[in-house]
Amino acid sequence: MIEGKRATIGADFATERLLLSPLPSSHYEVGVPINPKVDAKSRVWVRQCKYSVPVKLIGRRVDVTLRADEVIISHSGRVVAHHERLVHRLDESLHLDHYLEILLRKPGALAASSPLAQARAAGVFTPAHDAYWEEARRQCCGSPKFPTVDHRNSPGVERRGGLDMSLRNCQVGTSFWASSGTASVSVTDGQHRPAIKVR
Repeated sequence: MIEGKRATIGADFATERLLLSPLPSSHYEVGVPINPKVDAKSRVWVRQCKYSVPVKLIGRRVDVTLRADEVIISHSGRVVAHHERLVHRLDESLHLDHYLEILLRKPGALAASSPLAQARAAGVFTPAHDAYWEEARRQCCGSPKFPTVDHRNSPGVERRGGLDMSLRNCQVGTSFWASSGTASVSVTDGQHRPAIKVR
């Protein structure tokens, strides 16, 4: 009981609770919505920083949710990119996966690309990836097919295991994937036939 009050705090709250509106059923977004256009280098500018998106979205507008520590980019209601928020003006966050389609057409551009440099610095592009890439270049007479390695939905440990396995068996082809759960690895030869398949 508070001095000067006729009812207890609990009793007052029970009365006031009946007057409160119900909690909203939908998620309350605390981020700032932005609707930028993707530039020719597959990036969006958000608060003077640049963030990559898949190249298929070049020239289109996307929906950006700017939060305190992250940037979420969506298109047609689906999340297409997720970045940590940058804090320095003109910084870039470039994900290598977003540029694989371009690198398929211009594989020679991979070596000097900014997305690859960032992937190496972040530990995403590992020595196992480098070894696989070098072997692919050797087997393909200098025309690397590494960008066809699809690892977007596979855990890193399985990707590295699959890459190591393909190198041990000297089979580097146009496709590689490791499926989660079963640690399934498949590597194809130049005719797109399975060369290695281990479960």
